[in-house]
Amino acid sequence: MSDLEREPRRGEEILADRATQPLDPLAAVALETALVVEPELDAGALDRAAAALHSALVHVVREPMPAALAARVAARGREIVGGTARASAPEASLPPAPAATPTTAPAPSDRSDFVSSLGWLVAAAALVLAVAGFWPRIREALDPPTPAGEMRLFEARAVDRLSGTFAAQAELAGRDVAGRCAWSDSEQRGFLALRGLPPNDATQEQYQLWILVPSQEHPIDGGVFDVKGVAAADATAVPAGGELVVPVAAKLRVLGPTAFAITIEKPGGVVVSDRKRLVLLATLSR
Repeated sequence: MSDLEREPRRGEEILADRATQPLDPLAAVALETALVVEPELDAGALDRAAAALHSALVHVVREPMPAALAARVAARGREIVGGTARASAPEASLPPAPAATPTTAPAPSDRSDFVSSLGWLVAAAALVLAVAGFWPRIREALDPPTPAGEMRLFEARAVDRLSGTFAAQAELAGRDVAGRCAWSDSEQRGFLALRGLPPNDATQEQYQLWILVPSQEHPIDGGVFDVKGVAAADATAVPAGGELVVPVAAKLRVLGPTAFAITIEKPGGVVVSDRKRLVLLATLSR
């Protein structure tokens, strides 16, 4: 029986697990429930914290310990281990030394050195094993905070992920436009990956995402975005022929979406679209 079955887990604990490893289906369901009963939870907070930590540490130069200090630390360690060994094993209890000591048998001081060295070796080996075991999870959790990197991490771990492929609608008919999308109810996150979408003038119009949910009378606003024709510092800029990755910015909680649609609207988007300029549509499925 898992921990999740033995006792309820708080949403923060499950989010912490999700930041370092994929959630199993049971945990994913529990997280979805926790997000409903604990509306104050920020589902992406730990992911952003991990990304910020990575950004802060990735350029840190780690200098090796000075040789003199390393020698003093090692000497002090030998003293501690040697003192402990002598305190726990009085000289009176030791067997008498043989008349002729073989050259291969360590002297008492050598024995202390050996015990001390063994301790350091064991500690070093444990550290290496720990790093080797956790490094893949650390690298996964600290993936650079770019939309493309976040989407790769999301697609690798979201066990309840819904996916779809965009098809060009009338306004883009005949254009070489391609795209895909992904969404997770448990994480309340999703992404779009688009190619060939014509650049827009943000002062005149913007692309707007709509999330179709059967239980909602109107599609849910998924946020607006721009396509720039040249590369720039802006995360939404994309060079001609490149892939634009856009995080979904849903304005309401989304459960069980069936499709994503992209329209062209006035700057800032609209509350309800007339869908006169529907450019892309994707059906979502497992």
